[in-house]
Amino acid sequence: MTKYRELFFEDLHKKIVNHGGEFEVICGPTPKDFDNSSAYDFKCLTLKTSTELKFIRFQQLSENISVTKDSIVIHFADFKYLSLYYALMKKLLNRTPLFLHGQGGYKKNSIASKIIYNCAVALTSGYICYNKFCEIELKKKLLPYLHKKVKSIDNTLYIESVDSVPYPDNDDHKIAFIGRIRPRSGLEELLKASMIAKSKFPDLTVEIIGSGDTSYIRTLQEEYPFANFIGSLYNQEDIISATKNCSIGAYGGDAGLSTVHYMSLGLAVIVHNDLLNHMGPEPSYVKDHYNGLLFERNNINDMADKICLLFSNKELTYKLRKNALKTFHELSSPSMAEKLLDIILDKEIK
Repeated sequence: MTKYRELFFEDLHKKIVNHGGEFEVICGPTPKDFDNSSAYDFKCLTLKTSTELKFIRFQQLSENISVTKDSIVIHFADFKYLSLYYALMKKLLNRTPLFLHGQGGYKKNSIASKIIYNCAVALTSGYICYNKFCEIELKKKLLPYLHKKVKSIDNTLYIESVDSVPYPDNDDHKIAFIGRIRPRSGLEELLKASMIAKSKFPDLTVEIIGSGDTSYIRTLQEEYPFANFIGSLYNQEDIISATKNCSIGAYGGDAGLSTVHYMSLGLAVIVHNDLLNHMGPEPSYVKDHYNGLLFERNNINDMADKICLLFSNKELTYKLRKNALKTFHELSSPSMAEKLLDIILDKEIK
């Protein structure tokens, strides 16, 4: 159970209860590098994960998980999980509705991938993609008659946004980075690009929110003294306060939900333009010169150019920031829970 999903599940729980139903989350242990809590009202069953493929594991699932013909199952669309095949068995034997929720395999386009996804969509009640980009990519793999069984809900964060974006009346040249601090996270690429941009904007700083290996952070601090390592912040009010003088939210590598977080803060987003290589599909929300800027992947000079463009053009930055905040509001209303219930309460995607 990760904290960033907790509020989504709470919302889903309340809405299902209002419909006279019950809601339960079944999950594996929370990874050590994710924040989690136990302060939620819905039922949550945590099961140990195992790489052993034995019949006894299947039997243990039937003992721990109660799935009836009146249940509706939404399973993360990772075909390595034995629990998915248990739910599929219930679907085939008891007609228990089973929906898959995932990225739609947009990074995979092999023949094997096409066969797997066609079978998965055909045998289940439907596939709910993380967003419209994933939906479009998944439909490219599927036989035309299966397209009607694919829907999407925009993957976003249940967090408060800033009230508005102020018109830039100062010369603060601050960039925000939110994410885990580790090699290959793209932070070093951002810092290298920022170093280049500092030749034009000497007061430039990068405000870094996130945790990581202490020795790695110390190395970055020594090499890039203009980087301000704030540490982990889990309260949105604290994050808003820490980034209030920033105008850009940037990710030098392969991004995911950090893109949405930047938008909630009313920051002009800078990410690379190779959607198939991002960590998740959320960077597809960034529209070049509408709510952010796109740079060529692995091109530090191009990223530096985008930073300089925004810091030298207040009108453009203001427009992108306003539209980034607008995009976040559009992603958040209706909520993910509302969109999901609109799909699953029909019992089948039609």
